[in-house]
Amino acid sequence: MAKQTRTLTQVLVFKLVLNPMRDRTETQRIVAVAYEWEKLLDWYNGLKVEPYQDPGINSFSGQPTNWGKTFQKGSSLEWYNPMHFSDGRLDRHGDGIHQEWVTEQDLQQHLSHTPSIVLIP
Repeated sequence: MAKQTRTLTQVLVFKLVLNPMRDRTETQRIVAVAYEWEKLLDWYNGLKVEPYQDPGINSFSGQPTNWGKTFQKGSSLEWYNPMHFSDGRLDRHGDGIHQEWVTEQDLQQHLSHTPSIVLIP
């Protein structure tokens, strides 16, 4: 059989990766994906608010605590720590904006399996 090839079309996506407040410091999660860096950064910045305290229970100790939050209450980012760099550069833990070439099919499949990830149009 002769060598067979195929051509795949890929899209460049930007992924916002943050640390969940109720998990270990070294844990990162993809929280949003966009086709444009600027739109992702604008969406992120649009959810930031003046830091505030929110009483609750510490997920590690089970004791009452005041959560220091940076994002709008009830938003997709409420329970995440902010990026270290305001321009989206990656920090030493990998928090920030990553870029990756993917097929549209792989992207849609990943998004359908992880409904918590927000797709920024």
